[in-house]
Amino acid sequence: LVDNGLINEHERIDCENGSYRISGNIFNDVEPHGSLNIYDVVVESSNIGMVKLAKRIQPIKLYNYLKICGFGKKTGIYGLNEESGLVRDLNRWSNLSKYSISIGQEILVTPIQILRFYAAIANGGLLMKPKIIKALEGRKKYLDTEYRRIFSTNTSNIMKSILRNVVLEGTGSNAKLKYLDISGKTGTAQKFNIHNNSYSTKDYIASFVGYFPLINPEYAMIVLYDSPKKSIYGGSTAAVTFRKIAEQIAIYKHLGNKNIVALR
Repeated sequence: LVDNGLINEHERIDCENGSYRISGNIFNDVEPHGSLNIYDVVVESSNIGMVKLAKRIQPIKLYNYLKICGFGKKTGIYGLNEESGLVRDLNRWSNLSKYSISIGQEILVTPIQILRFYAAIANGGLLMKPKIIKALEGRKKYLDTEYRRIFSTNTSNIMKSILRNVVLEGTGSNAKLKYLDISGKTGTAQKFNIHNNSYSTKDYIASFVGYFPLINPEYAMIVLYDSPKKSIYGGSTAAVTFRKIAEQIAIYKHLGNKNIVALR
C-alpha cells in the first residue's frame, strides 16, 4: 500500500468502535477503537483498520504481492522438511477474501515464511533465502547473496517505526526490555478445524515475531504458542518468551547499552 501510494501516513482510520460489517460479514476488534492513525492500526492490532485499508487494493495485486513475498511456496531452506503453506488461486477468492487475508485468515503460512518476511523489514526490504549454518569460524561473518527486493527502503523504515511502537506502547509491550530495543508484532490466530471446515473458537496460535537491536539489526526471531491455556493472546504469552530469549542473547553477544553488558 505504501509503495503504491495508497496510504497517507498522516491520515486516520475510523475503526467503528469495534464492529464493522462488510460483504455480509462482521469484523470485530478485541478492544473497540474510534479513530486511529495508520501506525496505531498496527500497534493496536485493529482488524477493522486493516480491513478498511484492504479495501484500497485490488485482489490481483494483493495476490501477486503475497507470491512475491514467498507465501504459498517453500523457502527452499536446506535441512528442514518444510511445508509450502497455502495461498489459494485468485479464481477461488470470494468478495470477502482480501479482507480476511488482511487479518490473517484464508491463508496458511509457515513460521519460517513469517520470520523471513520480518527479517526483510529489518534488512531494508530485502527478502533473503534462509539457510541453516552449522558454525562460524573465528570472526568471519556469514553473507548470503541470495536475496530480492520486495518493498522499498522507505516502506521498510515506516514498518520499522510501527513495529517499534508495537513494543513501546502497543500489544507487544511485554516484549520490551530496558536495555535493548526490540521491534516486532503480536499474533493471535484462530486454528482452522478441518473436521467442520471452520475456524475454532477455543484453539489459537499465539505468536510474537520481531528483531533486534533496532539499529543495525542482527537477530530475527519468532515464538509460537500452540493452543495456549492461560491466555490466547500473543502479547501475553509469546512476547514474554521472546523478551527472555532476546535478553539472554543480548547478554551473551554484548548487544544493547553498557547496562545490559554489565549483567553478563
